[in-house]
Amino acid sequence: MNITFKVDGMTCTGCAKKVETILLKNDCSQVNVSNVLAEASFIIKDLKKVEKIAKQLSDLGYNSQIKDNNNISSKKKWNSLNSQLIICALFTTPLLFHMFFKEESFLNNPLLQLCLCLPVYIIGTMRFGKSAWFSIKEKYANMDVLIFTGTSAAFIYSIIGSFFLDPLNAHHYLFFETAASIITLVLLGNFIEKRAVKKTTSSLVDLKKLQVKKATLIHLSNKTSIIPSNEIAKGNKLLINLGEKIPTDGTIFDGEGLIDESLISGESTPVIKKENDVVIAGSILIDGSIKIVATKNIQENTISEIEKLVVGAQQNQPSIQKIGDKVSSIFVPAVLIISLFTFFASWQFASLGIQQSILSSIAVLVISCPCAMGLATPTAVMVGIGKSSKDGALIKSGETLEKIAQANTYVFDKTGTLTTGNFILKKINCFKAIDEKEIRSIVRSLEAHSNHPIAISLSKELKESNERELTEIKETKGISIEGLDNNKNNWKVGSFKILKERHDTQANLFVLKNNLLVAEIFIEDELKKDAIELINFLKTNKKRIVLMSGDQKKRCTQIANQLNINEFYYELLPEEKLTHIKKLTKENIVVMIGDGINDAPALSLAHVGISFGNATEIAKNSSEVVIIGENNLLKVIKTIENSHLTLKTIKQNLFWALGYNVIAIPIAAIGLLSPIIAAGSMAFSDLVVIGNSVRLKFK
Repeated sequence: MNITFKVDGMTCTGCAKKVETILLKNDCSQVNVSNVLAEASFIIKDLKKVEKIAKQLSDLGYNSQIKDNNNISSKKKWNSLNSQLIICALFTTPLLFHMFFKEESFLNNPLLQLCLCLPVYIIGTMRFGKSAWFSIKEKYANMDVLIFTGTSAAFIYSIIGSFFLDPLNAHHYLFFETAASIITLVLLGNFIEKRAVKKTTSSLVDLKKLQVKKATLIHLSNKTSIIPSNEIAKGNKLLINLGEKIPTDGTIFDGEGLIDESLISGESTPVIKKENDVVIAGSILIDGSIKIVATKNIQENTISEIEKLVVGAQQNQPSIQKIGDKVSSIFVPAVLIISLFTFFASWQFASLGIQQSILSSIAVLVISCPCAMGLATPTAVMVGIGKSSKDGALIKSGETLEKIAQANTYVFDKTGTLTTGNFILKKINCFKAIDEKEIRSIVRSLEAHSNHPIAISLSKELKESNERELTEIKETKGISIEGLDNNKNNWKVGSFKILKERHDTQANLFVLKNNLLVAEIFIEDELKKDAIELINFLKTNKKRIVLMSGDQKKRCTQIANQLNINEFYYELLPEEKLTHIKKLTKENIVVMIGDGINDAPALSLAHVGISFGNATEIAKNSSEVVIIGENNLLKVIKTIENSHLTLKTIKQNLFWALGYNVIAIPIAAIGLLSPIIAAGSMAFSDLVVIGNSVRLKFK
């Protein structure tokens, strides 16, 4: 069973690593832990272990409970971090004041300072010491090891010096304020960081707000009643009135209205929806009244799917994150070694005295910041995925963003991708004394069983024709569809590939009766209005563009010429498309854009597959990106731009995190920074990374 825990108290990737270790030890699989989202998801067979795992994590200091997906409230809770910060601030403030008074002042009394520092140190031990101990126990040193080591050094040195070494000159050994200030400043940094991180995940909060809490259910008697939206089932009939949000995905069966889908699809212009049109959860009916049949419940609707995608983006992070993860894994041991070296070098070789040597080594421990490296990628990915979802692109992983940003080759299907997929029936030529009326009836009856764009268009074009009862329907992807009538005649509609001999004609489709050609069909599709803009954008950015289609040479050549595409292939079977994609992926990073059943294998094999909201289910399932709403090719441009911005932000974050430590640690080591300033600088480093990620939202 798939379980998701809400885990409080994770402050860095080291914390996430510890949680992951506990889950793996309890036979959990597909473990994914995100310190940014404060969540851990996993699959477990023995549900009895769930409570045990929650207790183990809570004992480590990570309060854990099963996430309630139905709870979409955003009530603020008074958590332990808030109260700990206030207590520490109250006790630390008078400790800092002692520096402004003479040695004889009561504030310089060692016993008073110990009493003021002790509650702060106890809180620090509970929060950082406990975490540090279990971290070392699990053979993985996290940030809390550095914090606890630094504060303990200052605290213990103050006790030994002021009470045992030289009680008469105790003021020379009073560094209780250093220990207390470090703990308080780190807690303050955690508090600010937690608030800042929420901004990177604000898209999730916005999505939860889109979920409608109640819906109007239409009963069999046509009476209506108000029900909680989480009780909506597939097939329920729902009434949506003027100004209401649509509670879940569905199809209109009565009425029409003007619908604002901007919050979901990114499309600013409201669209008119009528009978048989699909409506999306969270969109708003701004004019009219409609009745819909629910096609999904609230847990499966578009809003929930987007939320899952945003959260799921953490499961497959960009490879660039491996840089930060690798550095973080060796960072803490390296800093501990540098700190020890700083102490001995300052004391033995620089003759700075034991006090200054200790303070310098503490400053090294406190100023170092592996947290910033741990936050560099996930915060940027969360903002990037959220930004893309608002622009109408549902991206399934952070790695997808990186691949799109690095892609140099774009492969396009033609029908329904570069063209509208709306085909106009121009004419039908009949042979063998077959009546056109019968051909129309047969074609309509066969194509009704297919989801191919041509089939859908022909079904609409021929909706006035009588529907025939056909059996043993069989569709060959990208080639034909066939079936038997009541007289056991075999009817087949398909491309030129169903012909035994090459037929000299400009027809697009052919009809066979018992393997004899009885009719040819001429259809015409139109170019999407934003296709030229997308191709020009890719050309400007020096991308390789390839058109692959199963259509005839003449039609493919025509479309390629219209779009100024030099490399194109035609009359391809699905397996032939796959062969071309395999060749391309050997030396290029390939993005495949398509929407049909026959595109699914190619979409899966490409580095990134992009399909559309109205594409076949198999095409969407085979894709890493699904574009929803109108003007979908323009949204491909926006997706590419967002991917580049996200990757750029990740690189900036990693540069800052690495650069900060490279510069800050030597400065602390040579004694130019006090531990208190070092603690403030460490917190500031995290905020720079988070702030830079949040900035991505507004680009």
